Amino acid sequence: MKHRIFAAALAAMLMLTGCGKSGTASSTTAASTSSVADIDEDESFFRELYIYDLNNKYNQLLTDQNAFFEANNNSNYAEDVQDLDVDAFFAAAEKCISTLEAIIAIEPPESLASYHEQLIKGAQYEIKFFNGVIQASKYDLGELEMSAQEVEELQAFFTEYTEAETNLFVDAYSAVMEAAAQ
Repeated sequence: MKHRIFAAALAAMLMLTGCGKSGTASSTTAASTSSVADIDEDESFFRELYIYDLNNKYNQLLTDQNAFFEANNNSNYAEDVQDLDVDAFFAAAEKCISTLEAIIAIEPPESLASYHEQLIKGAQYEIKFFNGVIQASKYDLGELEMSAQEVEELQAFFTEYTEAETNLFVDAYSAVMEAAAQ
């Protein structure tokens, strides 16, 4: 019985390694089929991993943005300078930037790479907004000097940002999610 199992295993091994005429054809076909299946399985796995990571970071960004807007509202409603929690405001903006940078750093699967490039552009635009908010706040507090041209450019950017009909980052995120669902 042991010899039959050994002989069968040896014959199978010879076929898979390419020994003999029929073994070569079989191994090539088997290798091609399994390679395509492995690639599809790997792509699917990395796609799911990417989406999972992106969703987690996106949800974190929503939490960070809520903290930022809450800190901003608290600053807007402060009646006295002593009531301002500037550190919380700056920390919330920095946290949003950090989360956006983490989103940029996610490694997409090949099939979603072009969508991720758009996501990067949207995230960079959002980072520019939060950096601008920090600069404007520090300028207003007298902690940062800016030329008249820098102030004008920053105001023009804020106008562009607030008047935009769509949000580049959210649009790119939606496109990635839609592409991943297909």
